[in-house]
Amino acid sequence: MKKLFHSLWVQLLLVGVLLILVHKVFNDQTAISEFFQRIYTVFRPFLIGGLVALFLSKPCSFFEKRFQRHPNSFISHHATGFGVGVVYGVLAVAIWLSLQVILPGVVKNLEMLIRALPDYYEETMAFLSQNSWLSSLNLSERLSPFLEQLLSAESVSRYMEYLSRMATSVVSVLTGIVVSVYMLLEKKMLLCAGKRLVALTVRKTDRHKVFAHLRKLGNLFYSYFTGLGLDALLVGTLSVILFYAFGVPYAFLFGVFSGICNLIPFFGPIFAAGVIFLLSFLSLGLGKALWILVLQIILGQLDANVIQPKIVGKSVGISPFWVIFAVLVFGELWGVAGMILGVPIVAVARFWFFELEEARYQ
Repeated sequence: MKKLFHSLWVQLLLVGVLLILVHKVFNDQTAISEFFQRIYTVFRPFLIGGLVALFLSKPCSFFEKRFQRHPNSFISHHATGFGVGVVYGVLAVAIWLSLQVILPGVVKNLEMLIRALPDYYEETMAFLSQNSWLSSLNLSERLSPFLEQLLSAESVSRYMEYLSRMATSVVSVLTGIVVSVYMLLEKKMLLCAGKRLVALTVRKTDRHKVFAHLRKLGNLFYSYFTGLGLDALLVGTLSVILFYAFGVPYAFLFGVFSGICNLIPFFGPIFAAGVIFLLSFLSLGLGKALWILVLQIILGQLDANVIQPKIVGKSVGISPFWVIFAVLVFGELWGVAGMILGVPIVAVARFWFFELEEARYQ
């Protein structure tokens, strides 16, 4: 085999194939993009199922160990199935409560907000024209094209189209949850298949190190995203309660929006505070909007200094500079998904860098 690859003709053939592939990529990017999009669409339920199985594997293992010690032989023999059943039963109840309690409130507030957008546009233009200092800056003329496009009927219809696309993605999520059930039920078989794949591609002396690295990376992703999700849930719940207590309009929508934006490190809470302040200013006036902004700043400081260190902790171990770097760079590359995934990706790169550095010194 080595002699075959050392042959001049084989090397020329491989170089020719590589040049053809490069030519295809640079001259037919649309077809390449559509190809990968098609691959992603086909495997999306399995990707979602794998992520769900990853984050539910530890709770399933916890209950599986409990059922393995059950005195009933049937239950102990089917401990994996009972453990998976308990975890997904709790998940089903959580989804049902979300659909019954959270979703109707969010949809109702969102419909009210979309209907009020044209009125907010008129109020903004009137406020800018009546204020002498602001009118001297010609802000109304500068903002008018932007606001007309942002709040036009065409833009509103586009927003509704985005919501319908989000609704269609629910089918993929539900399919992924079903796939994750079978992944967890056959977890041992899948792990054995993965170990065999590693055994085929990695030398015997390096397999232990590969398994250890994969275990560390899995724990890093698990601890980071689990902590981030719990933090976002807690911040969203506190935001809803505080907004209702202070009479903030669209309190349910704003609270859920704050929790979702909290998934994006550093910039997410700032963006949420700016949007909520703007809409509160249009609906309640400057005085109450400033109080709402102060309330959000206090909640943000409480989260950054008390809640998040306790829940998320130092699971990724990177400095604030690299957090900002990860959010900006990967956000530019992949949008919102890149902002969420950027921090653990940089943490993984940091982990591999130190591993390579240590191996080099050794």
